[in-house]
Amino acid sequence: MEKIMSEITVRDISGNEIRTYYGTPAGEALEKLGITDKNRILAGVRINNEVYNLKLRLTVSSTLEPVYLDSYSGGRIYSQYENQCGRQD
Repeated sequence: MEKIMSEITVRDISGNEIRTYYGTPAGEALEKLGITDKNRILAGVRINNEVYNLKLRLTVSSTLEPVYLDSYSGGRIYSQYENQCGRQD
């Protein structure tokens, strides 16, 4: 029996839209939407107004917004990562 992959709709805050498979990592969906900035470091993604890790697998249709390291939310993601890793300055 062939497995059928469900698709979801993912859009960016400008309204650009793609169809992708259920379970696609958020970072990969951003790439498929063409959201890249070579001059900034991507730290996470805002999905439906909540900030998440780029590895989060999308399971519902969503609106995505990149969160860059040089933003307030990006700094918080970085701090949380450092705390989880036990890094100390």
